Amino acid sequence: MSRDCTRIQGVRLPVLAVLVLLLSVSAVATAAGEGIELDAVWLLADGGERPFDPSRLSRVPRPHDGSADAVARIVPRDGRWPDGVAILALPRPALEIVQWRQPGQPFSTAAGLWRVRDGGFSGHDRIGFRITHWPPDGVPIELRFAAQQAIAGTVTIAIQDVDEFARADAAWLALASACFAVMVTMALMAVFFAWKLRESVFLIYAGYMLSYAGIQIIQTGFVSAPLDWHWLAADARSWGRVAITVSGVLALLFLDRFASLAAFFRVGRLLVLVPAGLIALVGLAGLLPMAGLRSLPTILINPLLLASGPIMLLVATVAWLRGSRYAGFFLVGWTPLLLLTVIGSAQMYGFAPDWVGSDDATLLAATFEALVLSLGLADKTVALRVERDHARTLADTDPLTQVLNRRGLVEGLERAIVAARRRSEPMALLFLDLDHFKSLNDRRGHAAGDQALRQVADLFMSEIRGRDLLGRLGGEEFVVVLPRCPRGRALHIAERLRSGVADVRIADGEPGGSLTVSIGVAFLKSDDDAGTLIDRADRAMYRAKQFGRNRVVAIDDEDADTHRDNGG
Repeated sequence: MSRDCTRIQGVRLPVLAVLVLLLSVSAVATAAGEGIELDAVWLLADGGERPFDPSRLSRVPRPHDGSADAVARIVPRDGRWPDGVAILALPRPALEIVQWRQPGQPFSTAAGLWRVRDGGFSGHDRIGFRITHWPPDGVPIELRFAAQQAIAGTVTIAIQDVDEFARADAAWLALASACFAVMVTMALMAVFFAWKLRESVFLIYAGYMLSYAGIQIIQTGFVSAPLDWHWLAADARSWGRVAITVSGVLALLFLDRFASLAAFFRVGRLLVLVPAGLIALVGLAGLLPMAGLRSLPTILINPLLLASGPIMLLVATVAWLRGSRYAGFFLVGWTPLLLLTVIGSAQMYGFAPDWVGSDDATLLAATFEALVLSLGLADKTVALRVERDHARTLADTDPLTQVLNRRGLVEGLERAIVAARRRSEPMALLFLDLDHFKSLNDRRGHAAGDQALRQVADLFMSEIRGRDLLGRLGGEEFVVVLPRCPRGRALHIAERLRSGVADVRIADGEPGGSLTVSIGVAFLKSDDDAGTLIDRADRAMYRAKQFGRNRVVAIDDEDADTHRDNGG
């Protein structure tokens, strides 16, 4: 157990190193250059104008039903446009589809994170228009944000040098690739452990992590560039709704199983499972071919997810306070992501408009969550293995003598036979039966008999090697398996055990009480299995009884004749 805990602790430094590296790349990706200071206004549908600072997050003023375009007009604060080639950039444009034009000119081809078109760089969580001919100084540029049935996003607008844009683009691509690689790797590891341990909590975690990664690759445009998954980008909104629904349901189910709510917080389990069921039902309703039902996810999924976040924090906190170790892992991993998600939602309404790196921070928080929850699963893996090993030990151990029982012995013998044949090594088996044990029970009672069995088992354990097996078949019968043991060595060990038993005095408080043992020895043959090898050693033991007890008899591995080793 301590070795496994050391392994878990040993991954902390690599995890911290990964996080420091990701934070460093994120700082480069979100760093803004000096650029050109811009003034901007939104041209409203009623004919009015609303000034905004394009360097700060501003929500696109589109009607709630998405029925109309939104138009922004920008101009350099000093009136002077760049002299040469530069990029008109919109970092983190969410779902927006954008065009630009000079006054009196037609709009450019549309560009969006899922729609890479001529004249626009897009897909790396940014849209960039490469402009070679700028308007005359003082003349504004217009940006049109297309009408669409989607939540209006928040945008920033900047004029960037081509090299500056490329550096930020490359840094973000490195950051996103690393984050997605971590999420997918953790998910695949969870699938492996789900298969090995037959534990559904690992599979739920894998499904949650993959679906959340799916949300991010859609929202950032990673699905379009560099992945170039046209089948997904072509209907990204539908896939996004599915990913959001699945991740929400699986997050709730994961908390239930991972934190063992049934054991630590039964009421909390109900608080978690009810929202999970509602989210699943609403998501399924959106797949039905009925117009009224298909609109339900758009209306209800986000409120249900927003409500479930605080519920999960509350339930995990109470479960942790009541002793659920894994609820603590969940709180550490989940809380930063939840807080950043809430901040991102609040930014839609003007909160913290200067923090333009919240999307990247959310991606980092999701990666942090993947690592922390994977550490929790690793810890749970160790705990499960310890529990199962303990249960297996109890199932394979004789409760009286604490040596292997028949089941444990036979399974160990079968493995030893396979190993001996694979390595072409000799193997011997000793069948030991205490002499006149029934009369001992009759004379001195079962307590004395039990004490005798414990003392003999302790003696045998002290005399055999670490790789040898000792088991009690039942009653006064024991078996010793001697892997990698030639004939002479096996007979020597058998004789040492026989003489050791003869020196045992039963420590039950009564005077007298010596023991003797008859031992049969058999050697592994090419056609032996566990049963036949035990049977031949058993026959040899009965020959020892016939020859007067308290002796060792080996059955010859060539012609089944017996060899008698007098013990006195």
